[in-house]
Amino acid sequence: MITKFEKKDTIKKKLTVIIIWLVATAMLIKTTKFILNTDFSLWLLILPLFVELIVVAGILLRCKIARWVTLLEIYICLLYPIISSLMTGTYDENFFSIILLNIFIVSILIYIFSNDEALELYYIESNPKEHFHFFIISTVSIVLYTYFVTLPFLDSIAKPQY
Repeated sequence: MITKFEKKDTIKKKLTVIIIWLVATAMLIKTTKFILNTDFSLWLLILPLFVELIVVAGILLRCKIARWVTLLEIYICLLYPIISSLMTGTYDENFFSIILLNIFIVSILIYIFSNDEALELYYIESNPKEHFHFFIISTVSIVLYTYFVTLPFLDSIAKPQY
């Protein structure tokens, strides 16, 4: 059954469903922008595109695993600017205001996907420990990405090519 609400539902449940739909729409827009702005061959993008479409369909069809993947993406969006800036040592003048805005928005999204109404929609029991797992997995993913992709790229820019 697709994620929707009825007239008799509470305001909190209606708001939860609306924001889940907005997150699904944002994920589709993000994927479309990535595909349009990347230099990779379309064949290399088939698998990530397929996975993202499955996740979007999954959160709308109340799939637990799609909710987990979405929460993992939300945690990565929260932690990436902080961890990558700490590892690369690159800060700009708006760093702290961007971080505070990011924390505010992402905290609301995490709450929306973890409140009682969302857990009822996805037929999940409350488990506060799952957020610790998402935090650890996203932190490790960001550190590995920054170490193996971003830092070598910055090093290649910093060194003069003769």
